[in-house]
Amino acid sequence: MEYLIKRTNMKTPRIALFLLMCLSLLIYGACKNNKEDEKQKQYVVHDANTNPTTTGPVTLTVEEFEGMKLFMRHCNKCHPGGEQAKGPSLNDKNVPNFLVHWQVRLGGGDMPKFTDEQISKEQLKQIVAFVSLMQSMTKE
Repeated sequence: MEYLIKRTNMKTPRIALFLLMCLSLLIYGACKNNKEDEKQKQYVVHDANTNPTTTGPVTLTVEEFEGMKLFMRHCNKCHPGGEQAKGPSLNDKNVPNFLVHWQVRLGGGDMPKFTDEQISKEQLKQIVAFVSLMQSMTKE
């Protein structure tokens, strides 16, 4: 046994460990770049109710796009397209984001309250980003 220990070349494990570390760093860098690319990705959306040749497509960030999907799921039935229906219009409001968060969490009047389990903090930020986009589009 003593002979095998002395005979083992210590450079081989060090080289293997070095190569493994380099491979790990490459994989980590590739994953990190994909996440950064995902944040910068944008979506182009055509409004089905308007003529795309006159108004053109709308470019959304990932946060706004996710917010649009969440808005359609949770908010659009009472605020269709941000306009007045069962709930008031959102497009003509210019309120700070913290008031929107407060209204969604606590509700009030006909507005139901939404818990963290129903709409997470991150999802609420995405919805607010989409509502802000809708408000800016109606001002133009």
